[in-house]
Amino acid sequence: MKTGLWRVIGITLLVKLLALGLIALGYSFFPFQTGNYLANFHDPSQTSPNLFTAYQTWDAQHYLYLASHGYLPGIPSNAFYPLYPFFIRFFSLLTPIPLWLMGILISLLLSVLASMFLYLLAKELEDEKTAFRACLWGLAFPTAFYAGLLYTESLFLCLVTAFFYFSRKGFRIQAAVCAFLLSLTRPTGVLVACAVLGEETKKEDQRRIRAGWRTALDFIGGFVFYLCLMKLWTGDYFAGIHAQRFFVSHNEFVNFIKPWNWLMDNFIQNSYTWNGPSTSFLNRAMFVVVLIALPSLYRAVEKDLFIYTLVLGIVPALLSDLMSYIRYVDVLFPLFILAALKIKTGPMEKILLVGCFLAQAFFLIAHSLNYWVG
Repeated sequence: MKTGLWRVIGITLLVKLLALGLIALGYSFFPFQTGNYLANFHDPSQTSPNLFTAYQTWDAQHYLYLASHGYLPGIPSNAFYPLYPFFIRFFSLLTPIPLWLMGILISLLLSVLASMFLYLLAKELEDEKTAFRACLWGLAFPTAFYAGLLYTESLFLCLVTAFFYFSRKGFRIQAAVCAFLLSLTRPTGVLVACAVLGEETKKEDQRRIRAGWRTALDFIGGFVFYLCLMKLWTGDYFAGIHAQRFFVSHNEFVNFIKPWNWLMDNFIQNSYTWNGPSTSFLNRAMFVVVLIALPSLYRAVEKDLFIYTLVLGIVPALLSDLMSYIRYVDVLFPLFILAALKIKTGPMEKILLVGCFLAQAFFLIAHSLNYWVG
């Protein structure tokens, strides 16, 4: 294995392990937000906060519940996709490790794999230096810590970077498996098919066009399989969509046909707070940053990666009130390649990286203490 890849693996492990240690440190020195903990879902409901709770805040409780109890009719946890809790459940049956710790270990491994595939993909597109720096920017992003916790960021990033890498190397079966599994990981997994179709349908080669449609069907097949699983487990194909009513993120398809109302509600008539769930200035600022970056990204990377960023950067924003948007940007990995291409190496890059890591440490401690971050 080449030196650059080993460096990426080592730095990823170091960053993620330091993040886990920082959670324990934060819990020891700062107050836990018990009010948020009691007001939100946690299982068992009578459990009092402790050090281990700091590793299981917010959405993590839903994944652990699904890993322990599975899907049931009419519960909020149905809104979350099954692949990650399945992995937690499966591997926990093989060892006496607690579910929450098994989830952390799985995320840690997947984070390393995601960095590896990002490095290999960026190296395939550019060069070793750009690939290494893209990984650094991916690790430094202020909410990148989610990729080491009980969330699906690490799984999604691992699968999507592997998909694009395998596609470029011509590994059809491996790419198909990644496509199928992406649709079982997050609601946006099936949208990755847009990048494939948008790129291949521009080509005049009919063989390439047919290959693009076959790949898109891999994504659709995974999504159909997900719907069938929900029907089997809950009696309702669309139990995941119906479970959205339990949450305040207001994911609604109507925003696509009434974008002006969405714009008014989120930017003009919004009661701004620094980082409230539905009124966050940070989320809206990040959305604007992504929009500004898109023209440069179009010129800098191949079109399928641009389409991927466009679709996964815009669709989740329009479907909701931008709640958690700063976390959704974690999976827009072409932006990290863009940062490596556009930000010159030198003192300024180091200052920016250090600033990002410090912001990440702040957000990580806040998240682990059950304050709202994303």
